[in-house]
Amino acid sequence: MKILRSNLFFFCSVCLLSISAHFVSASDRNTFPTSRIGGGTRGECGSRLLIHIVPSANKYMPDKNRLLAVYLGKTKQSNPLIVQFLYNKNFEHEMVFNSLGESLLIFKIPKIEKNILWKSYFKCSDKYSDNMFNFISNHSNPVSTYISSDNNNDNNKYRKFINKAYNSCGNSISKKDLEILTNLNKKTTNKISENVKIICL
Repeated sequence: MKILRSNLFFFCSVCLLSISAHFVSASDRNTFPTSRIGGGTRGECGSRLLIHIVPSANKYMPDKNRLLAVYLGKTKQSNPLIVQFLYNKNFEHEMVFNSLGESLLIFKIPKIEKNILWKSYFKCSDKYSDNMFNFISNHSNPVSTYISSDNNNDNNKYRKFINKAYNSCGNSISKKDLEILTNLNKKTTNKISENVKIICL
């Protein structure tokens, strides 16, 4: 009987640790600015590829034109893209882009006078809840980048690319051009069409 109780206690402990680990992992994915690339996690909306067109250091500062670019992956059903800017975790500004298919989206942002966090994600559901599980199912994993005044040697290369693409709105850009700029791995670029439409808003 003692052996049975001991085994049962061990089994329950392992289960609780596994659940706790899942909570931490899910929470961290939605709160910590980890990567310029998101997608490939769960469900149609949550698995849609989302890429901030920024240097691999994941820090970027646009020039006087104040343009940012993001790649929106292939999808069978478009969901709104939410773009937020936060300063010291406090909400500063939000932009919503509706029903866009695979594209390179270029948009102008408000004037920035301080370092902020740029966060983007797809809104998978209109339901609102503070519950962690509901947040995970209602939103894709956020992609986050620091808009920083720190000197970055790659900034000029990305600025030129984005400005050139902006001047070609309505046309397409090749996957090869995106690959050369971003140095993304093949596993990621294989999900991108050979030619991607440029949308400017």
